[in-house]
Amino acid sequence: MEYRQLPHGGGKVSTIGIGAGSLSEAYPQQVRKIIEYGMEVKYE
Repeated sequence: MEYRQLPHGGGKVSTIGIGAGSLSEAYPQQVRKIIEYGMEVKYE
Protein backbone atom coordinates (compact mmCIF):
# COMPACT_ATOMS: atom_id res chain seq x y z
CA MET A 1 0.00 0.00 0.00
CA GLU A 2 1.23 3.46 -0.81
CA TYR A 3 1.44 6.07 1.97
CA ARG A 4 1.87 9.83 1.93
CA GLN A 5 3.40 12.08 4.55
CA LEU A 6 1.04 14.56 6.22
CA PRO A 7 2.24 18.17 5.98
CA HIS A 8 1.80 18.90 9.70
CA GLY A 9 2.66 16.57 12.56
CA GLY A 10 4.70 14.00 10.67
CA GLY A 11 2.01 11.32 10.35
CA LYS A 12 1.37 9.12 7.33
CA VAL A 13 -1.89 8.14 5.63
CA SER A 14 -2.70 5.65 2.90
CA THR A 15 -3.44 7.11 -0.52
CA ILE A 16 -6.85 5.44 -0.72
CA GLY A 17 -9.67 7.89 -0.27
CA ILE A 18 -13.36 7.98 -1.09
CA GLY A 19 -14.52 11.10 0.67
CA ALA A 20 -15.28 9.13 3.81
CA GLY A 21 -16.81 12.08 5.61
CA SER A 22 -20.15 11.44 3.95
CA LEU A 23 -20.08 7.68 4.67
CA SER A 24 -21.39 8.31 8.18
CA GLU A 25 -24.64 9.50 6.58
CA ALA A 26 -24.98 6.53 4.18
CA TYR A 27 -26.79 3.26 4.69
CA PRO A 28 -24.50 0.30 5.51
CA GLN A 29 -25.46 -1.41 2.22
CA GLN A 30 -24.30 1.65 0.26
CA VAL A 31 -21.01 1.79 2.13
CA ARG A 32 -20.37 -1.89 1.45
CA LYS A 33 -21.05 -1.44 -2.29
CA ILE A 34 -18.66 1.52 -2.49
CA ILE A 35 -15.85 -0.36 -0.75
CA GLU A 36 -16.39 -3.55 -2.77
CA TYR A 37 -16.34 -1.56 -6.02
CA GLY A 38 -13.09 0.15 -5.02
CA MET A 39 -11.50 -3.21 -4.30
CA GLU A 40 -12.64 -4.63 -7.66
CA VAL A 41 -11.29 -1.67 -9.63
CA LYS A 42 -7.91 -1.88 -7.91
CA TYR A 43 -7.37 -5.48 -8.96
CA GLU A 44 -8.61 -5.26 -12.57
